[in-house]
Amino acid sequence: MENEDFAKNLAQSYSNYLKVDISKDVASVEEIIDDTLTRLEELESSLSIQEDDCPNVIQKLQNHKDNLMVLCEKVHKLETFVNRVEHDVNQMEAKVIAAEYDIKDNSEGKLKNLFKPLLFMKPEAMATANNTRIPPFEPPKIFETKSYFPSSNAEDKTE
Repeated sequence: MENEDFAKNLAQSYSNYLKVDISKDVASVEEIIDDTLTRLEELESSLSIQEDDCPNVIQKLQNHKDNLMVLCEKVHKLETFVNRVEHDVNQMEAKVIAAEYDIKDNSEGKLKNLFKPLLFMKPEAMATANNTRIPPFEPPKIFETKSYFPSSNAEDKTE
């Protein structure tokens, strides 16, 4: 009998080790599930609002599509215009640099030699000195604004 009591006692002691209190774990899992359900409900309500607004937004987008296409066309024309202006400015800058170089070459030493021709040159030499003038400036052909920006009267007629 003593062995029986000892075995019951031992079984009772071991059973205490095997008892697991999962109530804390279950409570945290239930809290996570409740939080997830709340978020899902919020998402569902947000989606239903978006679903209700979707046809209105699509209609507004379709209404603004033509305006957007006109705006894109204007931007494209403006890009073309800016590229043309850049080209013309670069061309003009090259001409200015060349003209500055020509003026520098033709004006070097003129201050030193200002009185020499007047005092010591013969009339024939003076005539050839006058012929070595700077060539006349030929302006480059640049854009015309009317080709990029039609007059406002033409726009009024089309609208």
